[in-house]
Amino acid sequence: EIVAERDNLIKEKEVFVTERDNLIKEKEEIVAERDNLIKEKEVFVTERDNLIKEKEEIVAERDNVLKEKEGVSEERDTERKERERHQEEEREKFEKEIQELKEENVKLRKETETIQEQVKVLKEKKEKHKGHFKRLQEARERAFEGREEKIEEE
Repeated sequence: EIVAERDNLIKEKEVFVTERDNLIKEKEEIVAERDNLIKEKEVFVTERDNLIKEKEEIVAERDNVLKEKEGVSEERDTERKERERHQEEEREKFEKEIQELKEENVKLRKETETIQEQVKVLKEKKEKHKGHFKRLQEARERAFEGREEKIEEE
């Protein structure tokens, strides 16, 4: 009976170690997925910044083209004013879009920081669990050794 009990305890210990190893692997996978998401968001933010810069350059080029095309006659003057009005509307539209993109950029950066904090918390929990698992393993080993000593005494 004692040998069977000891064998059962050894099997339980092996199951516990396997479960612990699986949990550690799962946490490592979660951390890796978070890191990938953070990298993807950083790439997205960079692309958004580049788009904002391109739109600003387009607006500047349009302004230069309009200035070059301005004519002397009243027709051209009227057309120029109409184009300027249209250009101003476009500029306001682009500025609004740029502002929205900047706000989205800030939002994404905050989300990135939040994810980084979550990753940090997960790493801390992982470390706590390592200590907890170690203490449980030591307690089981002490209990197992105590039973062996009792068996030997008997």
